[in-house]
This record gives sequence, structure tokens and C-alpha cells, in this order.
Amino acid sequence: MAPALPDGWTDAYVGIPWRWGGRTRLGIDCYGLVRLVHAELLGVELPAEQHLDAGEADGRIAAAAAGPRWRRVADPQPLDVAIVRAPGRWDGRAALGAHHLAIRVDAERVLHALDPAGAVVQRTPPRRRIEGWHRAR
Repeated sequence: MAPALPDGWTDAYVGIPWRWGGRTRLGIDCYGLVRLVHAELLGVELPAEQHLDAGEADGRIAAAAAGPRWRRVADPQPLDVAIVRAPGRWDGRAALGAHHLAIRVDAERVLHALDPAGAVVQRTPPRRRIEGWHRAR
């Protein structure tokens, strides 16, 4: 069951600036945003993960989001996390690497962090690009 979230909960995150390896409101990457949202809204503390260079991050992002702290779900709810294949462009923005994380807002939208935009709400990527939805245990 999805947690009860206040209307406009994403407003508290939209606009947080992008920072590779960032884990605070001073700057976040896609995993940093997942970590921040889960801590603040669910009280779930996810590991900070050490700062990785772009070449290492690709596989580690997917491994962290599919690891023992997560369970794969077929019925995504708000705050569930998608592992997204992003080989090229998504919503007109360049996407680096083959994996990206996005947080479900509702059936049509996700909250995620992009370089250089920072945290934004955009339409959910096409199903063919989503490797799976995961829920924190």
C-alpha cells in the first residue's frame, strides 16, 4: 500500500541543484535524490554510497537499487523507484550511462535528478526503458 503523501510533496524537492555524488539539499544526483526522499518521507536510511566516477556508476546504480534493501514490485506506487535504461535521450535531455533512478509520483510522472537541471518532475519514461520498479524494505 502506498504511503499517504501530502498534495504537492514533490515541491520540496524540485529545484534542488544537480551535483554528481551529492547527498544533501545542497546538491544531489539521481541516487542522492532517492536517498533524501526516502529518509525524509519514509524514515528509511539508505547507504550514502561512496562517490564514484561516471564509468563505475553505471553498474553500481542498478546494483544498489536492486539490492537487499529493495524488493521488485509489479504494481508501482508513489515513492517506488524505477531503474531506467537511459541510452541516449529522455524528454529531450541527454542521459549519461545506461542506468538512472526515478521516483514514482503517480501513474504519469516521476521525480528525478538530471544534470544540469537538478530535481525535476517529468513524465514517466516509456515502459521499454524501465528495467523494473523497486520498493524499499
